[in-house]
Amino acid sequence: MPHDVFVSHSSKDKLAADALVAALEAKGIRCWVAPRDILPGADWSESIIEAIYNTKVMVLIFSAHANDSPQIKREVERAVNRGKPVIPLRIEDVAPSRSLEYFISTPHWLDAFTPPFDRHLHYLADVIARILTGPAEANAARGEPSDAKQEAAAPSPAAIPHEIAAHKGGAVRRKAGLAWLLGGLGAAAVALAAILAIARMAPSPPQLAAAGEPAAGQTQADAEEVEITYWKSIKDSKDPADFREYLKQFPEGSFAGLARNREKALQPAAPQVAAVPPPAPQVAVTPPPAPQVAVATPPAPPGPASGGLPPVGHSFLDCANCPMMVVISPGRFMMGTETAETARERVPDNFAEFERPRHAVTVRNALAVGKYNVMRGEYERFVQATGYDSGRGCAAWTGSKFESNPAKSWRDPGFAQTDRDPVVCVSWADAWAYAAWLARMTGKTYRLPTESEWEYAARGGTMTARWWGDEIGRGHANCAGCGSQWDRKSTSPAGSFAANPFGLFDMLGDAAQWTEDCFARTWAEAPSDSAIALTSGGDCTKRGVRGGGWNTNAIYIRAGSRGGDASGIRASYLGFRVVRSQ
Repeated sequence: MPHDVFVSHSSKDKLAADALVAALEAKGIRCWVAPRDILPGADWSESIIEAIYNTKVMVLIFSAHANDSPQIKREVERAVNRGKPVIPLRIEDVAPSRSLEYFISTPHWLDAFTPPFDRHLHYLADVIARILTGPAEANAARGEPSDAKQEAAAPSPAAIPHEIAAHKGGAVRRKAGLAWLLGGLGAAAVALAAILAIARMAPSPPQLAAAGEPAAGQTQADAEEVEITYWKSIKDSKDPADFREYLKQFPEGSFAGLARNREKALQPAAPQVAAVPPPAPQVAVTPPPAPQVAVATPPAPPGPASGGLPPVGHSFLDCANCPMMVVISPGRFMMGTETAETARERVPDNFAEFERPRHAVTVRNALAVGKYNVMRGEYERFVQATGYDSGRGCAAWTGSKFESNPAKSWRDPGFAQTDRDPVVCVSWADAWAYAAWLARMTGKTYRLPTESEWEYAARGGTMTARWWGDEIGRGHANCAGCGSQWDRKSTSPAGSFAANPFGLFDMLGDAAQWTEDCFARTWAEAPSDSAIALTSGGDCTKRGVRGGGWNTNAIYIRAGSRGGDASGIRASYLGFRVVRSQ
């Protein structure tokens, strides 16, 4: 079955590409994206060229990585030469290189900088859906005859919103009658462009009359339909610019009074305090321990308060460079293990005591958990954005033991990694600094999970030793004895194994994960509320470590298994993932 949209992206922007594909395909828009849609054994270049020719629209995920990619330039050039509409989705504030600027004019870019990223994706999905309907379907909806040949062809330029019109030979095809859109490139302007183009569906759009008046060839009923459709597209917006754009186009419109009220209500209040200066790059200060207190979340800057989470089971990104998150449901579970489990696994007694006594824990609210461990590429973007110094020196594997090596770091842990491998050689403070950066950047409550939250997420609603069953089996994870190609050699790329029932990958194996809790040898003083980190009776110079890594013995690759490491240690088996509260 042919695809509708070709997604052009750098491999380093795969998370953003995956999120875009999920948003489009949820709307029934068929996407072609590499490497997913390249058949085994097929020639890579031929597959891409064929896909560009056979799809109707190209979406370019633009970033600094895309800017530097010769492959991206070739793909865009092919699409332009074939007359395909190119929709640039800019996820980073960078200008195009000269080679790309030749094909794409920057005023036509759809910016997706501000969180939540999902909002931009869903909006873009709506715009593309309008483009793909084409004149034939729009005419049919209005009771007019359609042209069978036109219906089967790629969308005509008249059906394409002005901001994302096709580009040929470096010249942007600007549609007469839509020039007023150049003044506003926000969501409102792009949406209105799409609505106007679809409403007219004429080979050459007529010139617009004065704002709020019907254009030539357009009836008053058509104008009212455009206004009503446009109002529906913005009425729930939280951006005052959307309502200003409405008033600009429909100053005496039916909803003008409401628009003025909404614009006024959404204006930010005048600041009452001095601006808070940006924090210094080294932000990882361990909060002082206090008995049985809620997890200390990294401070967010002045701005919008943390909002609610998406529905349970939903995957989302708060920004283009944020990690993919999955919302898991609240619940209650038995934490820790029975003696029978550690005896069956032959766990030494001095380690088995870490997992007892077994006790009930309540997860009172839905929680967003990182779908994957934080990846090397994600951590690198944090370092580039903040100048954070993770230092050098890491306990690396020598072939027989872990030994401190001053030449090793997260950039070179002693084995080759892709940008999708979990970042390792990071301390607890490094992990906390990353979570704090996400919190400042998004205004959301990103942090490290408590041990209780981690175990609840790792079990995925099961009570067996591993989410897939009691036995370690083969090919379920990456560890010493898990039966994978990476065992005792290196980390593996995120998503190399199946997800658990909560949709979380690599909760067991690959890279061990830091948690918020101070390490305690037993659960004797464990809290019953999952959101409370263990501090009382714990050693806060050490932090809880869960999940096991690529070099961990299989007997410790269990949901209930736990250990603790000095918070300042960096090791090539140690990584982390983040959570986000409501």
